[in-house]
Amino acid sequence: MEVPPGFVSREERDYHLHVGSPLIDAGSAGEGAPLLDGDREQRPIGTTIDIGIDEW
Repeated sequence: MEVPPGFVSREERDYHLHVGSPLIDAGSAGEGAPLLDGDREQRPIGTTIDIGIDEW
C-alpha cells in the first residue's frame, strides 16, 4: 500500500514534512544514519528518526 509522503509542497520543492506525515518517526537511527538533517539540525540518537531529508 502506498500513501502520500506528506511533504509541504512537492511543486515548490519543499520536502519538509507536513504535520501528520507518515514519514515522521518511521525510520531507524541505526548504524550509518546521518547525524544531521537537510537543515543541518541534529537528528535524535538511539531512537527513531524521520524518513527523508528533514527531521520534523
